[in-house]
Amino acid sequence: GINKAKTMGFNTMLLTTYLEGEAKEVAHALSSIVKEIKTQTIQLIYLGNYCWWRDNR
Repeated sequence: GINKAKTMGFNTMLLTTYLEGEAKEVAHALSSIVKEIKTQTIQLIYLGNYCWWRDNR
């Protein structure tokens, strides 16, 4: 009984650690994607404003 409980506890701990690691990886990947999208969007806005300004001078 005790060994089985220990093993289960250890497995749970491993799984939790693994899932936390995965969550961090996913969060990191998502934040990178968001940053990339923000950068692209800002560049597009600048480009759009520049073209508008150039055409409407």
